[in-house]
Amino acid sequence: SHFFVLWMSRTLVRWIPLLFIVLYYLYATLLRTSPSGPSKTSGEEAILSFQTCASVANCGEGKLMYPWASSRPCRFSTCTLEECCFTIPVCGRQFLCPPNRGLALDAASRFCRTRECSVEECCLPVPYGWKVLTRNAGWTPRGQHCSAVFQDQLLVVAGWSELGDVLNDVWSSNDGISWVLETRSAPFSPRRGHTCAVLDEELLLIGGYPFSSDVWRGYSAVLWKQIASGSRSFSPRSNHGTVVFQDKVWVLAGWNLEGPSLRDVWSSRSGLSGSWSLVNASAGFEARSSLSVAVHNGLMWLVGGRCDFGLFCKDVWSTSDG
Repeated sequence: SHFFVLWMSRTLVRWIPLLFIVLYYLYATLLRTSPSGPSKTSGEEAILSFQTCASVANCGEGKLMYPWASSRPCRFSTCTLEECCFTIPVCGRQFLCPPNRGLALDAASRFCRTRECSVEECCLPVPYGWKVLTRNAGWTPRGQHCSAVFQDQLLVVAGWSELGDVLNDVWSSNDGISWVLETRSAPFSPRRGHTCAVLDEELLLIGGYPFSSDVWRGYSAVLWKQIASGSRSFSPRSNHGTVVFQDKVWVLAGWNLEGPSLRDVWSSRSGLSGSWSLVNASAGFEARSSLSVAVHNGLMWLVGGRCDFGLFCKDVWSTSDG
């Protein structure tokens, strides 16, 4: 009996940890697959999941995935509920619309009242809003780049990658889905915070960080030539605003190496000339960078930006002449 007890104790010590692992796995599987209520949508359990790469990132009931989150498991192989999902109050549950349809604004309250919500009543066709073309474009994830339509192609030029690299590559696409690397190292230096503009079928790349006053003309996505810098151009800057207005290219404000942001306005009749004129050395708006500029109703508009001392502005300015 002594040997039997010794044998049993050694056996239990050896197999009990494995038994606990098996039981935990079964318990976790049951939690993921067991139904939690009678609510159904077209006979299906109302659980929202997204196909991402080769895996499924499942937010579960009562949660919706952030629009950017579906690419996260592809890049980082992880996507926690806290990082990728937010809760929506639909009676504690999420109504699932079929592909190419989105939940109507009043669908949540209807679903709560009636527990029924047909596809025709609660789901609207996607084309009324934005449609994602790809969540995994061919180029490196980036920000502070510029984009332009030139020679019937959509271009992505340079920028700042998520790894911290400053780039000088150029990518092109005919449909926004399939992308071609035109050049990994264009003639201009790597940069971020620059701008692009197209005037009279001329593609211009303007300024950027490290602080630059150079202007490059793109004859194609691959062939570039510097046409302005130094005294023939505006003062060095990045995170400025650029717009085409009254048959001119305009550069407004931005950030430079000397300290505070800028509040000047420059224009050029043609990028080919390489000559820029100072229109206003001290415009009426507060000095700023990371601003947005647009043209509307025959006026040039400046909207928001990052003003001095790190504060963000929420003002709107317009001008007819700079």
